Amino acid sequence: MNEHKHTTKHFERLLVVLDPTSEDGERGAELALDLVGDEGHVELAVALSGPEAWALHAFAEAEDVSAAEAAVIYLDQAVERLGPRAVGATTVDGQDLPQDLVGAVSRAGANGAVLPAQMAARVLASISSWAAMPFPVVVVPQRSAA
Repeated sequence: MNEHKHTTKHFERLLVVLDPTSEDGERGAELALDLVGDEGHVELAVALSGPEAWALHAFAEAEDVSAAEAAVIYLDQAVERLGPRAVGATTVDGQDLPQDLVGAVSRAGANGAVLPAQMAARVLASISSWAAMPFPVVVVPQRSAA
């Protein structure tokens, strides 16, 4: 009998787009840390436009700062919560999500991306967007309200 040994190949580095508007907004980071294993790293990102950015804009208005400054504050706190394997943070404009995502993954030196389900639905809404993704995309579903 021929036995196959199953080995898990982890990603070395993933870009994780967080959703500060959602209670589960950092769930993708938890998943990404599992996917990169003990030796891998994650870089965190937030979009500055779209539904995921609403909380950033509300915070920016309340604190009289720009949305970009609100994003930096949020990302700094998220990096601190996640520990040493969260090695960086960036923002994506969000006006052209597929292109912005490709650029962010490239700049991060990542070999994949982790996206909240709602954002993934918008980014990858067309066949051409799916075909244009030059890396794997992991979609993090929302937790059900069970």
